[in-house]
Amino acid sequence: MQQSTLLINGSHLDKQKLLHLIEQNQKLEAIKYIKAATRVDLESCKEIVDNLSEDPNYYDNYDDDIAEATGIIDQRDSGHGKAKKSRRKGGHVIASSQGSSKPLLIAFIAFVMLLVLYFFYF
Repeated sequence: MQQSTLLINGSHLDKQKLLHLIEQNQKLEAIKYIKAATRVDLESCKEIVDNLSEDPNYYDNYDDDIAEATGIIDQRDSGHGKAKKSRRKGGHVIASSQGSSKPLLIAFIAFVMLLVLYFFYF
């Protein structure tokens, strides 16, 4: 039984559109389509396209979300990306800079340097 949609990271993608892009040697467009619709990383998008190019029915046995079944990072989980399985090397998500103490640290270092210079010269 061939599915007409793929559920990836909570988004339904048109499988026929993906297969058409792959058949037309537009794998990059297929990767962009998956990335835009699902917000998963490029490596995972490429892996999905490669699997579909080798076997168009590759994901037909997945009744649930492909991202959960294969361990693809869900980029929508609180902005930090949680892997179901750790299978990637070197991937990371940069956390937001809310509550950053960098300006406070710079001001403190400048103050200490002024104090040291003051006591050194006087």
